[in-house]
Amino acid sequence: MYLEIQWGVLTAACTLPMYEDLKRRFDIEKVSRIMGVGRVKEFSVYIENSKPLNQKLNDGLGHIQWRQIIRTDDHVFLKPNFTFPSYRYGVTTSPCLLEALLGILKNRASEITIIESNGGNNVFTADEAFRGHGIPKLCKEFGIDAVNLSDCPSTKAKDKIGSRTVEVSVPRFLPNEVDCFVCVPVLKVHAMTLVSLGIKNLWGCHPNPMRCLYHEDIDKKLALLTKLWNPRICIIDGTYALDGHGPMFGQPVEMNLLIVGNNVVASDSVGASVMGFDPHHIKHIRVASEEKLGPIDLRSIRVNTDWRRFCRVFSFKRTPLDYLSLVPFHSELLAKIIFNSPFTSGIRRMVDIIRTSDEKEDLRGYVN
Repeated sequence: MYLEIQWGVLTAACTLPMYEDLKRRFDIEKVSRIMGVGRVKEFSVYIENSKPLNQKLNDGLGHIQWRQIIRTDDHVFLKPNFTFPSYRYGVTTSPCLLEALLGILKNRASEITIIESNGGNNVFTADEAFRGHGIPKLCKEFGIDAVNLSDCPSTKAKDKIGSRTVEVSVPRFLPNEVDCFVCVPVLKVHAMTLVSLGIKNLWGCHPNPMRCLYHEDIDKKLALLTKLWNPRICIIDGTYALDGHGPMFGQPVEMNLLIVGNNVVASDSVGASVMGFDPHHIKHIRVASEEKLGPIDLRSIRVNTDWRRFCRVFSFKRTPLDYLSLVPFHSELLAKIIFNSPFTSGIRRMVDIIRTSDEKEDLRGYVN
């Protein structure tokens, strides 16, 4: 793998010679953890829907042997999915799950930081989302921090994924402070990417609020973000899942489901399968698997029980506007013309005419 990251004074090319050089210059164990060296020996996923939340969470973490993943001196970064400025069933990560998780992690990790970026197109700030999900109260209760990534200095990371070199923005602190990354997404469909689970949740680590301009090659960019953040624990919140028109305006479905894994690709593969989707048909999961970031074949994953018991067929709905949105979603040039040019205001007026009444009502709640 060739990885070029501008860290100011440090440029790291993650080839074997450079890795050896990094080992000499920096803490060998930390470099290994940051660069994803020494992957898990067994990919494990836990899935359950009948037990109380705390019991499911404890059993799930036990199944993946979390104490071997998080050390007592680790700085843990926790990334929920806050795609809405307040808690919304099936759309954002449950504050109850976060509270239960923090209660467990705080007794082991030396430091915990919850991270999120501002909402796309600057619709709301991460700080507003923190308040809307009760994060300041949790920070005070557990003595932890919450950081808005959009306020942090950022840098660019490049890597060749498949046949193309892609680039993403990341916070500068990434290689130095993150000992263990815990991803806490929601089980939901997505109008552009089919599902939004652990890998897709990493897009919220892109600190630029105008990240909608950079969706081109998103499947490869998500693979790069997966390499960089290297989530060691993925907890998919299926308390309420989202069906229909995700990722924000679908129908919440109460499932009381929790999926806990020690690899984000394995967790997503199980999650997608439970939703009735073949993970091989979900491009960002397939690309991540092709990059050897985790297994897509469920036969390669140690699951605590038969995952088929939890299956529910999810629908996938695209509106006419969604189909139009696919064009800028796959073209950075068109995205910049539509979202960040002198034509933007006129295009928005045209889009408002196309929107259905239900979409306008949903969007009104999102903006306000």
